[in-house]
Amino acid sequence: MNGTQNLNIDSKTLDQCLKTISNFGSITYQNICTGDSYIVSWGSIDWMKYIFMAVMLLVMFSLFVKLLVSEI
Repeated sequence: MNGTQNLNIDSKTLDQCLKTISNFGSITYQNICTGDSYIVSWGSIDWMKYIFMAVMLLVMFSLFVKLLVSEI
């Protein structure tokens, strides 16, 4: 093989070959047909969504604890 690949692939085959793996801080795109993988780091929007969700969970947890303490 001379290092070139056939890029004439239909979308159904491409969908079956590409799999995504979500990691903390990145997403890995794995081509299971060729064995290639590509790691894409989170961008600023992804980090903002994560921080927002973490803050919301902390707020809900603290309100829950406050409610439990006030009932005692």
